This record gives sequence, C-alpha cells and structure tokens, in this order.
Amino acid sequence: MNEQVESNETAALPGVYVAAEADVSLTAPTCAIGYAFKAIEGKWKLPVMYVLSVRGAARYNEIKRELGITNMMLTNTLRDLEEYGLVSRTQYNEVPPRVEYALTDNGYAIIPALKEFEKWGQRLLDAPADGPVE
Repeated sequence: MNEQVESNETAALPGVYVAAEADVSLTAPTCAIGYAFKAIEGKWKLPVMYVLSVRGAARYNEIKRELGITNMMLTNTLRDLEEYGLVSRTQYNEVPPRVEYALTDNGYAIIPALKEFEKWGQRLLDAPADGPVE
C-alpha cells in the first residue's frame, strides 16, 4: 500500500503541491511569489502593515510610537510599501500639515494570510520545541 507521491506533491503534506524544481526561480521577473516576497521583505514592512490594519489610517508619529522604529527606517519602509501599492499616503491641505498612511486594497489583501501566520506563530509558542534553540 505504498503509494507513489505525485512528483510535485509533498510527502509530508499530501494534497499540498509545490512547483517543480525547474520552475523555481524567485528572482525571475514573472515569478509572483518572488515579487510578493520582495514587496514585504525586511524587518518593518509587515509590522507597519499590521499596525495600519488594526488602526486604519494613521499618522507617521503614531506608527513610529507604536513600533519604536527609527525615522529613517519608517520613512524608507513607508516609501517601499507605497511603491508596491500596499500603502497610500494622503496629504491634507491644513496648517499644520497633516499626512496619513493607510493600507490600499492590495495591502488589505494580505491580512487573511497574516491571520494564518499569527495562528502558526501561536502554534509554535504552544508546542514544545523539537529541539533546543541555541
């Protein structure tokens, strides 16, 4: 009863398929998962997106206080997220000037995945480790 696993089906997770080795090129310009990884790579992008998903639109200093991030890192992170179309920046014609950042529809689209990521993190916290962490 030892069934042969289909070539791109993982043995550990039946029904879960991965790309064939020849298909894996995360740096290819047409690789969707590589592009997605690039859009959210870095230490601060997901935390910034999480804050905006919980708070809604937020001002620069609100995000900064929430995360304890430096000015340069927050500025660069918000610019990158804006470039990828994940965050919008709205400047109001007021005195003093007011700018708010918010997730775009594409930014909100990752939230269900983040909720699953949170569940996975909780599972890791709750389960005994397979071995010592050095």
